Amino acid sequence: IYNQRAGEGVIDGDDIGGLHEAALMKVIGFDKSKVELHYAHVGSTVTKAVYCIVVDHVWKSVVLCVRGSLSLDDYVINLQVDPENLSELGTEYGFDGNGEYCHAGYLARAKWICEDLKRHNILDRLLNKETGKYREGYILRVTGHSLGAGTAAPLAIMLRSQYPNLRCLCFAPPGGLFSKGLATRSQSFVTTYVLNTDLVPRISTRTVERLRDEVLQMIPRIKVSKRQLVRIHKSGKKFCELQIGLEDLLYDIDDIPDSSFKAQLDQFKRVKKESPKSNKIPLYPPGKFIHLVKTMSSQEQRVLQQGRFMLSDLFNCFTCDRFVLDDKYAPRYCTMNDFDDIIISSTLISDHMVETVESAFMFTADAFGVDPSEPPPPIPEMNGN
Repeated sequence: IYNQRAGEGVIDGDDIGGLHEAALMKVIGFDKSKVELHYAHVGSTVTKAVYCIVVDHVWKSVVLCVRGSLSLDDYVINLQVDPENLSELGTEYGFDGNGEYCHAGYLARAKWICEDLKRHNILDRLLNKETGKYREGYILRVTGHSLGAGTAAPLAIMLRSQYPNLRCLCFAPPGGLFSKGLATRSQSFVTTYVLNTDLVPRISTRTVERLRDEVLQMIPRIKVSKRQLVRIHKSGKKFCELQIGLEDLLYDIDDIPDSSFKAQLDQFKRVKKESPKSNKIPLYPPGKFIHLVKTMSSQEQRVLQQGRFMLSDLFNCFTCDRFVLDDKYAPRYCTMNDFDDIIISSTLISDHMVETVESAFMFTADAFGVDPSEPPPPIPEMNGN
């Protein structure tokens, strides 16, 4: 279905009963004097992305927003992790892609969005220097969360030669996205936001393999039963509050007793050492980084939910504590190296949930006196690729 209503935006895809449009308008607000929906593609396939274009008159921005993972097709894209060379694409879109690589799945989605934009001539009608409806003082912002952020970053690189003042805002992007050179060069126009111990910005082939090796190395060192470890974890106590020491829980790395598991682990290490080194291209998250670190936890509220009803712990697990949104955070600048290890924590999944991310950033904006209803300070023009 390709549907255009008089005086309203274009909804491309299966918008039965206008439900997708109604949901979008509810999220972005109904006040058309401040925000207008100009285009939305709502049909998701493996190659096609769900995205929309809105005009924010308060911040004078044309915002292209890509949806994160929701359908099975999206998860297929997430698993297409092989790096794809960007040399030819750089020539086509006017950036230096020689020797640079990108996650193949997210790049495929970005290419399709570029073609869709050309097909409908959307951005040109809005931002063309001579004829664009919002050519005076408006800039293009490309954004997304999770898979949406992984698609937004390569899309921004492809669009930047045409819109040099473009800004890309990536919320919790995948950790394995760009080769290191491109990830570093994108710092001038891409900003990545990571919440606390979020798992996704730390996931890449190398970090998963490193975590695997660390877990395998830890298993034969454990002195006590797994049940006792779970009991210690569920107690909620800090390690310094326990009446046992680390030496009571773990063998020293040089004093691991012989076992069938240790023999298998030693064999695994020998095979790994003798195998030829991998020629896989390491991939990294894009841009410069703002990390929201938790400074205060609403543990009292979490405790009240435990044991209140049957299977309450299972409920907490499946809901990822989404109903607890009162934790406090502080922002800090950091580098891609700060996300080079997967952190095992009780919130590594819930820190990725969009409700938690939104709540954390609204709190932080309020703490720094940033009012989304007020225009931001002007952004200086930037040239170059």
